[in-house]
Amino acid sequence: MQDLGRRHGTGTATLTGHTDKVVACAISPDSGFVVSASEDKTCKIWDAATGKERATLTGHTGGVTACAISPDSRFIVTGGYDDTCKIWDAATGKERATLTGHTSLVRACAISPDSRFIVTGGYDNTGKIWDAATGKERATLTGHTDRVETCAISSDSRFIVTASWDHTCKIWDAATGKERATLTGHTDRVKACAISPYGDFIVTTSDDHTCKIWDAATGEERATLTGHTDRVNACAGHALPKTHHSTGLPQAFCSAADSSGRSTRIPVSNWAPVWTARQRACADSMSLNATPRRGPRAGSLGYPLP
Repeated sequence: MQDLGRRHGTGTATLTGHTDKVVACAISPDSGFVVSASEDKTCKIWDAATGKERATLTGHTGGVTACAISPDSRFIVTGGYDDTCKIWDAATGKERATLTGHTSLVRACAISPDSRFIVTGGYDNTGKIWDAATGKERATLTGHTDRVETCAISSDSRFIVTASWDHTCKIWDAATGKERATLTGHTDRVKACAISPYGDFIVTTSDDHTCKIWDAATGEERATLTGHTDRVNACAGHALPKTHHSTGLPQAFCSAADSSGRSTRIPVSNWAPVWTARQRACADSMSLNATPRRGPRAGSLGYPLP
């Protein structure tokens, strides 16, 4: 674990305690704790300030492959090789519910910004939407023809994106579970997807060594980011706040197995006609659920509002 506030990123703590490889981690939105997921069949909660272990989450009967923390930092979701997803109380580490329905390992999980529902992705080629309060299944997202590797939820909780080994991503309506669009263009497994803070573009990465940017409203491809020489494993969509030295236009960041990371500013010509209207509409929506946080005024996810 590193102190990101330090100029040189000097390591401040090593979190030891797992007995097998750690495959996922998450930082709580309030920056109070860290969660790690391991193939030793457990997750652990760590104090972010001291690096000390707070709790071990035991209950999975296979390795834990995914973890997520709710936007209010009150609960944790994990998924694993036992084909289940579990909800845990973040304060006590106690299990709240087990979500059953997948028929193969759960590879991905995400929690909606309003903390009302959970999305999971499995190696049974499906995604699922669950009620976060009751643990009941709301919908099954069917349409992929290979494993679902990851999933993401828009900041207004209105749509979901799933990424699959079938070389595609799909956009789904979060309320109905119906497919809105299929994003085709990658020539190998899609490994990651991310939605911009204002919900207007999607970033995907693939084993085909590229990253792609898509219009979230239409599903149309806007750009292919080339330059990596190996599979691209992770990505993020980012919008810089409007300042005297920033236009506020979107950016994408991708990291790859070639040991590099690349940041790309999306061409203004691709977004100028729609950016301001979409940014404002989504920012207004986010501000309705604004939560006081340290630092600049923020919306429900803590992103600065324009």
